[in-house]
Amino acid sequence: MQKQPKLFGFKDSCEYLGVSNAHLYRLIGQYKLPSVSVARGRLYLEEDLNELKQAHKEKREPNFSSFSDSLRIYGYRAAAEFVGVSESRFIVLLKNYDIPFQQTSCGKIFFEEDLRAFMKSEKRLEKMKHGKRKT
Repeated sequence: MQKQPKLFGFKDSCEYLGVSNAHLYRLIGQYKLPSVSVARGRLYLEEDLNELKQAHKEKREPNFSSFSDSLRIYGYRAAAEFVGVSESRFIVLLKNYDIPFQQTSCGKIFFEEDLRAFMKSEKRLEKMKHGKRKT
């Protein structure tokens, strides 16, 4: 499994760059900072924030990655739907299995690749097979 990119919510992005909310809004508008939309806001890639900071310092146009176009991420509800369980069941699964996530100011986010790996995991399948009740 590849290392997932670091993502920041708006508040996290302000802290990471050391700028005010208003200044970040201006930079986003001026440079068209790419982002990924989730239920509770927008997320920005760390490498794009670094490029924005460097380009602004050097007074040039930033060269953002196109990686955010192909990024598939989910919040709780969407991750539960993807796995095929209710939100409450997903929370139980999250406690019982090592489903990777990132904590952002937008809440916990899950990468599609990690959810697919969880669904295929032998450990999960084995537990579910032994956990079935006899009728």
